Amino acid sequence: MRDWTALRRAFIEEGKSLTQIAREASVPYSTLTERAKRENWRGQREAFLNEDNDRRLERLTRKLIDQIDAVVSAGDGMDAKDFKAVTGALRELKELRGEKETGAGGGELTVRFVGEAEEFSR
Repeated sequence: MRDWTALRRAFIEEGKSLTQIAREASVPYSTLTERAKRENWRGQREAFLNEDNDRRLERLTRKLIDQIDAVVSAGDGMDAKDFKAVTGALRELKELRGEKETGAGGGELTVRFVGEAEEFSR
């Protein structure tokens, strides 16, 4: 008996091709493709990849926000270098969010400063 769950996982999560899976599992290619089509493995793979990209984007966003927070919290005033670092990080966030939302770039990023950093939002 074939372990269809493992074969599906190999395609969706491991990124193996149907040809490769058929060869490795000694499953007729036509049988595998029929099952993959019936169960929408391609759609499931796309959803899996989108979730993975969302997690990576969220980690990067948190990292950039932490960097901004470190610069803003470092002292009473920001010099030109600090301001450039903050605006650069915000620009990167905008680009990342825009690429995710549109699939190609662009988009809009809204930033809300809170606490001590609120003075920079004016």
